[in-house]
Order: sequence, then structure tokens, then C-alpha cells
Amino acid sequence: MLKLAHITKSFDLDGQQVSVLKDITLQVKPGEIVGLMGPSGSGKSTLLHIAGLLESPSSGRILIGGEETAGLSDSQKTELRSLKIGFIYQSHRLLPDFTALENVMLPQLIAGQSKQKTVKDATERLTRVGLAHRLNHRPTKLSGGEQQRVAIARALANNPLLLLADEPTGNLDSSTAESVFNLLLELVKYHAMGALIATHNPDLGAKMDRVIHLKDGCIVAK
Repeated sequence: MLKLAHITKSFDLDGQQVSVLKDITLQVKPGEIVGLMGPSGSGKSTLLHIAGLLESPSSGRILIGGEETAGLSDSQKTELRSLKIGFIYQSHRLLPDFTALENVMLPQLIAGQSKQKTVKDATERLTRVGLAHRLNHRPTKLSGGEQQRVAIARALANNPLLLLADEPTGNLDSSTAESVFNLLLELVKYHAMGALIATHNPDLGAKMDRVIHLKDGCIVAK
């Protein structure tokens, strides 16, 4: 689902080149859950942004579902992201004026699906994550765990090939975090997606198929 080959990323800081990622090569297979761990500043978020085509690498190749992404225009990258990649963040990033149902419908509507289909699909996804009774609640009326479940349902809206998550349970208490994370793992396996999940939590890392450790922008262990 994802192949990164010899990825590097550098920034110019006051005339000096600062290297954030150094020769990163990794793959995520269908149905595989890969953890990304490392101290703050190790490059986890930058790597996720590059994998999700939100940032461009300084060098290297990115393939999503076997498709080479080099040379794609911004509009082509946007289309690929909307159809093949789901994102989950530490902060749920739900739209506060929209209901849970409307938040989950939005990616499909943007992709051009009919309203009738998006209502049906979004209802099914929210039911799948245990929120059938919360369809018409806005984020402020939901608990933190419920909000993150809506974010998970939204990330799955267009049946993506690849799921990218950056500390998806970082703002939750330990009990809620475990429950939400177990649900996330179950859904990844059920839909046979590939998943790359950044976390600081070793207990959550232990639940994944394998873990990649980053330090100073390098892979130090797989």
C-alpha cells in the first residue's frame, strides 16, 4: 500500500541546511499495521506528511498502491489523497458546526458521491464504531473518545488503501486510548488497509505487526 524509497528531507534554516530525514526506506503491505516510534524531533510527523503527499521530500520515491507519485500536479496529489489515503490526527480536527454524520459525510461529498449514498455510508461507518446513537450530535456534545471515533470513521470514508495516523490516541486517557486504538486496529484488518501509525506509547506499539524506530531522522531499528 505504501513504499518509500531513499527518502530525505532538508530545510534551509538561516542559510544552513538542516537534515530532518535521512535515507528512509520502508514498505507497508495490505492489512499490515506498522508502528512509527521515536523521540520528539526524530522526524515521525514529517515522514507521515511526506507519505501522505502533504510535503514533498528533498529526494526519494513515494508509491501509493503501486502508483508512482513523482511528477503529479498539486490537483492530482489532492485527488489521490482524497481517494486512497485516510488521515487521523492527535486532535480529531472535526468541524465544530457539523454533526458527527455530516463530518463523516464530507470526504465522500467532496469526492463527488451523491448525498443519498454518503448518508447511508456515513451512518454505517458511525454504527460500526459504536456511535449509531450519536449521529446528530456536534463535536462539543461528544466525549473525547467519541470524537476520535468520529475521526476514525471519517478517515475511512472513501475506503482508502492507506491509513496514516499521528498519535491518534495522544489526547485520551489510558483506558479510552486502549479502547479507541483496539477499534482502529480491528478496522484496519477488517478493511485490509495498510496503516502507518506514529505513537510514543510502547503498549500500543506492542499491538502492531511491527515497529519502525526513528532517531535523528534515521531508521535505527525495524
